[in-house]
Amino acid sequence: KGKALPLDVTPPRDDVAAGYAGADGYNVYFGDLHTHSQFSVDCIEREKLMRTPGDLYAYARQVACLDFHCVTDHHQPWDTPRNRIGADLWARTIADSRAHDRPGEFLAFVGFEYRDQRGDTAVVLGEELDYDLITQPHYRPVDRLWAGLAGRDFITIPHFHNGGGLKPDEWIFANDSRVEPVLEIYSCHGSYEAERVNERYTSEIK
Repeated sequence: KGKALPLDVTPPRDDVAAGYAGADGYNVYFGDLHTHSQFSVDCIEREKLMRTPGDLYAYARQVACLDFHCVTDHHQPWDTPRNRIGADLWARTIADSRAHDRPGEFLAFVGFEYRDQRGDTAVVLGEELDYDLITQPHYRPVDRLWAGLAGRDFITIPHFHNGGGLKPDEWIFANDSRVEPVLEIYSCHGSYEAERVNERYTSEIK
C-alpha cells in the first residue's frame, strides 16, 4: 500500500503485527543496525561523509524518530590501522552511545562491521566491550570471532549484497542460532529480498 502514497505520507501501522503467530503482546520497533561515521575509511574517501557517531545517534533519535540505532564502523582486527577503528575512536563511539541512550525511549548500541572471506558482517553489541577484546588478530574467519566473544551479549548480521569469496554452496554457520538470527537484505546497495526485485541496484539513498 505504501507504494501508492506520496513520499511524505506513511501507511497506517495499526495492528501491523496482527495475524502473526505469537504477535499478541508484542510491539513493532523501527531502527537501523548498520551505519558508518567518519571513523570508517570509506566514508571519508568515497562519500566524503563528515559525521561522528554522536551525529548519527542524534539524527536517528531526533530526526528519523527511530527506536534503536547502532553505529557499526569498519573494523578488521587483523588488518592495517587504516581498516581498524582504533582504541581512541572506539572509546569515543561508546561515549557517544552513552550520551544518546534513553532506556525505554531510544536504545543506542555500539558495534562494528567485520569483513572476512565470508563477506561483510555487522556485529551488534548488547554491552560495552574493551577495545582489546574486539581487536584480536586471530578473529578470522567469522567463527573465530564468535568463539572469541562467546558468553558476551552480541549478534552478527551478514550482508546479503557481499557474499565474500566462498564457493556458491559454502557458508559459515553459527553453532547457536541466537548469535546470527537474521540476514540483511536491504541497504543502500539495494534490495535482495527476491531474485528479481526492482530495487536490486545502488539506490538513490546512497
